[in-house]
Amino acid sequence: MIFVLAIATLYLKLSSEPHLSNEEQIQALLAKGETAIESRNVRQAMSLVSADYKDSVGFTYPTLRIEVMQAFRSADAFDVILGHPKIHISGNSAVVNLDVSVAAIRAGERQNVFSSPVTLKLRLEQQTRYFFFHIPKWRIISISIEGAFVPGF
Repeated sequence: MIFVLAIATLYLKLSSEPHLSNEEQIQALLAKGETAIESRNVRQAMSLVSADYKDSVGFTYPTLRIEVMQAFRSADAFDVILGHPKIHISGNSAVVNLDVSVAAIRAGERQNVFSSPVTLKLRLEQQTRYFFFHIPKWRIISISIEGAFVPGF
């Protein structure tokens, strides 16, 4: 009986969460990514990336995670500025084009480390919550950067 009440409670909690449009969900993903970088939170940043991530540089999810960890260790803080994104959604896929600028703060000194147009490819994946509820969630499957790539900032 307690198990049924627990399941009912979880279902009600999930069904009461606000239902955002795909574009709003992608905007939220971008905001979470900005916050994750500025707070140097590897776990939060990587939660936005698909396990199937692969880009033209050859990075996969594990190699991207290592690069993110090294980059986050390289500065005391980061300041991220995201330009207005252009979001193109087609079914369970999306492409986001935006300008990204990142400044690293080291020992009180601000240094611009990255500024370039960026293209994110996203896919709507099923996320398991509370062990068996499946919720669709947008995740990054590839990142392209115009110009040279700067690993680890």
